[in-house]
Amino acid sequence: MKNDEYDDQLDEIKTLRSRLIKRIDSVFTFLEYYEVPFDNNASERSIRNIKIKQKVSAGYRTKEGAQRYAMLRSIVDTLKKQGKSVVRMIAHWLSQNNLKVSWQ
Repeated sequence: MKNDEYDDQLDEIKTLRSRLIKRIDSVFTFLEYYEVPFDNNASERSIRNIKIKQKVSAGYRTKEGAQRYAMLRSIVDTLKKQGKSVVRMIAHWLSQNNLKVSWQ
C-alpha cells in the first residue's frame, strides 16, 4: 500500500514538473516585472464581495440581477486598482451621457 501511495505522489510531482517546464516563461513573470504580483490574492479579494453578497442575501433574485451586480463590482474593483475615484468616475460617466440622478 505504501508503495502505491509513493508512486502516486511521484506521478503528481512529475506532472507538476512537466507543467512548470512547459510554462517556464510565464511562471516567473513576477521576477522580471515588478508590477506583476507573485500571488493571486487580489483576484481572491475581488470575488470575495460577490460571495459575501450571495451568502448574506441567500443568493440573487434573478440571473440578470447577478450579472448586473458582477458587472458593477468589476467596474468598481478596476477603478480602485487603477487608483481612480469611483464616485468621480460615475459622476463623469453620468454627465457624459446626460443622465440626471435624483437622490430623493
